[in-house]
Amino acid sequence: MEVLGERRLLEVARPLLVANHESVLDAVLLALFLPRELTVAVSHEDLRHPLARWLIGRVRHVVIEPARPLEVRHLVRAVQRGQPVAIFPEGAVTSTGALAKVYDAAGVIAARCDADIVPVAIQGALYSRFSRVGGNFPKRWRPRVTLTVLPAVRLPA
Repeated sequence: MEVLGERRLLEVARPLLVANHESVLDAVLLALFLPRELTVAVSHEDLRHPLARWLIGRVRHVVIEPARPLEVRHLVRAVQRGQPVAIFPEGAVTSTGALAKVYDAAGVIAARCDADIVPVAIQGALYSRFSRVGGNFPKRWRPRVTLTVLPAVRLPA
């Protein structure tokens, strides 16, 4: 496990972490390896795997359905209080290795809270036993996973 980028980028006033979703353990990886305590938004699909459900139960999380932006009220309140929140705009774990449909829940949170959007790129989790891709992505027990923290941006009003 490796964390690249400036960790101080997470010290913004209202951080909203937006990450790609490669495996069911992505929420746990973000919560464990980033320096601030996060509230992670997970979908019902992420909780299907028993080990993922057990691990996610050990971190602060909110179960939401990304296709329904009204369910993100809890996350909006957390960001307004200055608590870091991580969300996966794709909603579900990718099954192809490519970017899936992006839901607007992250945009709704950012617009309502005037949040600082901190992109986080997760790389390598596609090769873990907890991803949902097959074919050209051979599974490994201990793949090299990298979290890259990118500079924060703000959406214009």
